[in-house]
Amino acid sequence: MLTKNMANALTFCRLLLIPVVFKLILQDSPLAVLVFGIAALTDLFDGYLARRTNKVTELGRLLDPFVDRLLIAGVVIALVLKYQEPPLW
Repeated sequence: MLTKNMANALTFCRLLLIPVVFKLILQDSPLAVLVFGIAALTDLFDGYLARRTNKVTELGRLLDPFVDRLLIAGVVIALVLKYQEPPLW
């Protein structure tokens, strides 16, 4: 899979990082910022890579925005659980 479509592999890696970020936030670990940053970078590179290698797939088109929203929702939920307050927005 890695050689066939690296962009989708990056998206799946981002999906796997979501519970890691969630757990690190709950543990109040500074590594949460680093892992979140890595996940954000995979989001930047997957679309670029798909277009650059001409390997845009229907799965990638659907999965990428879904995983983006899961990552953001996971971070928000972890922060709410950690600090017991809803976001101010």
